[in-house]
Amino acid sequence: MDDPRQADMFGNLPTQAEMFDGSAQVERKPIHSKRYGIIEPPPPGGHTPETIRAKMLNLIAEARAAKATPWPLRQTRSHMVMFPYMAEWLSKEEGEQLLMEFMSEMQRLGFDAPPPLDAC
Repeated sequence: MDDPRQADMFGNLPTQAEMFDGSAQVERKPIHSKRYGIIEPPPPGGHTPETIRAKMLNLIAEARAAKATPWPLRQTRSHMVMFPYMAEWLSKEEGEQLLMEFMSEMQRLGFDAPPPLDAC
């Protein structure tokens, strides 16, 4: 079909908008991995400072409630490595405050630095 205005062999002439009418319904469930722990999918539409803040506060709350690290070692490493980058999504003061709170909880749990990758 060379001319987009030409009907197909059945006589149908779809409008361009019809090709994109249905939105893809993707089920967004966490992935459970023995190696990495629970991996949460990003929120619909991507991350925002509000979703990052909520994730950071959730991680701090989980760490505070725990007597030992609440995550597998590899996930603990991932959280400790990613937390400073997450803090960059927030205002400087708020990001630094949440980072300080998280790192103090991790030190309380026995992690002054992220565990080495080869130990995970």
